Amino acid sequence: MKHFYVFIILFSLFPMLSYSQGFYATLEGGISLATTKQDFVYGAPPKYSENTKVYPIDYYYKKNSLGFGSGLNIGGAIGYMLNKNIGLQLGLSYFSNKEIFNAEFTYNTSMAQYAPSVLLITGNGKFKPYGRFGLIFGRPEIIEERLSKYSIASPTSTIISKKVESTREFNGGLAIGYNAEVGLQFSINDKISLVTGLELISLNYKPEKSSYTKVDINDIDELSSLTNRERYTEYVESFSTRTNNSHSVPRKRLEESFSFGSFGISLGLKYDF
Repeated sequence: MKHFYVFIILFSLFPMLSYSQGFYATLEGGISLATTKQDFVYGAPPKYSENTKVYPIDYYYKKNSLGFGSGLNIGGAIGYMLNKNIGLQLGLSYFSNKEIFNAEFTYNTSMAQYAPSVLLITGNGKFKPYGRFGLIFGRPEIIEERLSKYSIASPTSTIISKKVESTREFNGGLAIGYNAEVGLQFSINDKISLVTGLELISLNYKPEKSSYTKVDINDIDELSSLTNRERYTEYVESFSTRTNNSHSVPRKRLEESFSFGSFGISLGLKYDF
């Protein structure tokens, strides 16, 4: 949510540009669909079978693909036209997304995005095709919520039901990628134009760390009973198992990547100062 406040503050500075002839500002909204996904490995306790009275010892694992690029965007841009065909632009937008994985995990994502780019406009009439390409930066906030219900066997073969609710936050690091857009600008009058475009984004995020902020087992708060190793994780390029066993420090895991690649459509207004 703090990214949304940053976006509002920056966007409120747009009226300051009204004294510059070559400047313009846009206000847009849009929707996007994920174009790239990555594999997540899901592990869970084995399931007890009442029919066969068999309870496997090992966990079972499953692989699913998940992308984070689908969602809603609101934002705009400030720019300066170097001449009637070429301009420089800084886009500011707020992105939100919700993904459900394997009916057990829910990922709530928000991100303020900053996109410096070059704008190319052609045509002299009311309809002007345009293209835009550049970089995109963001610092996502990813919150993972998990609700797991399963049964386990006690040493006396008694079946015990468990419900585990947890919340984990991923943070640190910067998402960096590329974006490109093609669209059409329709002039309503000398100052205001209607703009619509198709945008392609290639963006990946590697968090530096994660931490549990909630762990309830059968509706009992167990967060304070977790060790640092159980509660905190640091994501690194490599590590040694010799130095990754202490329960007094965060555990280390290999880097994980969240894909925010997307293809979307937007509609908005442009004002030339």
